[in-house]
Amino acid sequence: MEITTTTGCIVGCSYCPQDKFAHRQRAVSDVKHLRLEDFKRCLARAPTSVDVSFAGYSEPWLNPDCTEMVEHAYARGHGIRIFTTLVGMKGRDLHRLQALRSRVFVVHVLDDGAYMNSRLVGDKYLALIR
Repeated sequence: MEITTTTGCIVGCSYCPQDKFAHRQRAVSDVKHLRLEDFKRCLARAPTSVDVSFAGYSEPWLNPDCTEMVEHAYARGHGIRIFTTLVGMKGRDLHRLQALRSRVFVVHVLDDGAYMNSRLVGDKYLALIR
């Protein structure tokens, strides 16, 4: 089950249809972030045999509750799959995630600006990569 934690993305990958997704979502709701309570309610209906992927048409950690969502899904017995650029993630988030056994943890490394927002590469980002 793929979870999109937020609508809109500052990474701005040129190949991502985020703008189309965000436009359609805004027509339905003005809510920007998936609420933790809503995530928990929906997850309660999913069998634990279903892996939960944090990816979608956005950067998962642009939602400040993303780490807590991952921990909740893990505690319920779901397999965890993470696809992230690390944008929005903090060092403490990464430490909490390292304590879990995720099935997949893919870091989509920011490029030189050809396809992504290179202004996001700074000292904090580089520290997370290290």
